[in-house]
Amino acid sequence: MRDWLPADHLAWFVIDVMARLDLSAFEQRSDDPRGRRAYDPAVLATVLVYAYCVGERSSRRIERRCHEDIAFRVAAANLTPDHTTLSRFIRDRAEAFDSFFVQVLTVAAAAGMAKVGTIYIDGTKVAADASPLAGRTRAQIEAEVRRITDEARRTDEREDGEIGEGTGEELPADLADPDARRAKLDAALGQLDDVEARRRSNSKSRKPPRVNLTDPEARTMKGPRGWLWAFNAQAAVSEDGVIVAADVTQSPVDNSQFVPLVDQASENLAGAGGAEPDHAVADAGYWSSANATAHDDPDAPRRRPKPLIPPIPSANRPKLGTRGPVPAGATAMQVMERTLAQRTPRRLYERRKTIVEPAFGMIKSARGIDRFRRRGIDAARHEWRLAATTHNLLKIWRHQPAIG
Repeated sequence: MRDWLPADHLAWFVIDVMARLDLSAFEQRSDDPRGRRAYDPAVLATVLVYAYCVGERSSRRIERRCHEDIAFRVAAANLTPDHTTLSRFIRDRAEAFDSFFVQVLTVAAAAGMAKVGTIYIDGTKVAADASPLAGRTRAQIEAEVRRITDEARRTDEREDGEIGEGTGEELPADLADPDARRAKLDAALGQLDDVEARRRSNSKSRKPPRVNLTDPEARTMKGPRGWLWAFNAQAAVSEDGVIVAADVTQSPVDNSQFVPLVDQASENLAGAGGAEPDHAVADAGYWSSANATAHDDPDAPRRRPKPLIPPIPSANRPKLGTRGPVPAGATAMQVMERTLAQRTPRRLYERRKTIVEPAFGMIKSARGIDRFRRRGIDAARHEWRLAATTHNLLKIWRHQPAIG
């Protein structure tokens, strides 16, 4: 197989890196209960990581490409796992794939990458695997629950009168498992509690909140092309474009994500043997007085970098002078505005778009990972971290490091 692809091909690089990672979390072999053959979990992990690197996430297309595509055949050790095996493997080993994130960061640090004097934080809306037509209000869901319950009761009464208990034809398709259907609707009602609490804090919102029956954990968010059912994917990126932290939230706003992402980045970098960042840069969507002073928190798990976050502009807010001591009564907004007026902080902030935005562009546009394929926030979080991990692998591959 060494003759099938050039020595510098991405597939060989992924195989070489995977051979050096700790795969103990995948030690349990993949045995299909229906009698399909078992595959070495290291092979399945490798072909799935390579697939994400090239933006291929459909298990059926990966199966086909393991038959037809030379690079996929190399990554799969010339085996042809079926789509069911691949789909179940990535679902059941999602947390094991998460363990790759820090390990790949370690490889990046060894290659002289992941420079973190400054980290850049931003979020992007990623569409959920949810039908845009499946949104329902509380009243609509409760009406559906009553309809299913009443229909099941009437069906039982009719069958009991006609043919007695315990026999009879199956229920209609939409009522074949009324208990499961009701459980799904109950889960949607539970998600509405969270949505309604968020809506109550926004007095401008007058429409009744909705939840999506396809993925009740998705939320309506404003994207660049309008409203969609989505999750808010977050990332912290190093100066050379390596993602050092990645997370997913249901909140459409960013400011509550700043401190958790900074702490996650510091923990990941410590685990990878990297240096602690000095500054954390984010746009005005992350502004809050708490975020602006987060580096002074004595209870923080690690030393936090100094935030550089522009406050919401206001013509009525008095400005501080650019020189001299900071007045005792200065607000966090005034102090931050004065800080960002200085040459070095201003230059650090101006670099934000050229560092963090390209990372999102490579993931969403170049590789087509602009929609989650699995449902639920936990599954979306695992998928986003795998997308970030493979983004870093591609950065290392293009950097041409010596892996030893």
